[in-house]
Amino acid sequence: MTNIRTYTNERKTEEEEAEREERAEEQEHCPECGGRLVSDAEHAETVCEDCGLV
Repeated sequence: MTNIRTYTNERKTEEEEAEREERAEEQEHCPECGGRLVSDAEHAETVCEDCGLV
């Protein structure tokens, strides 16, 4: 019974990690132009390198 729970918990964790990676990948591209997004820690903003969208 413990092995089934362990497997289920590991599977759930793997699925959650895949979802987080997918969301992070989506956030790497500008929704306006598809350019690369960069974090501006000084101003706590994310800016597109290509079009300047904040």
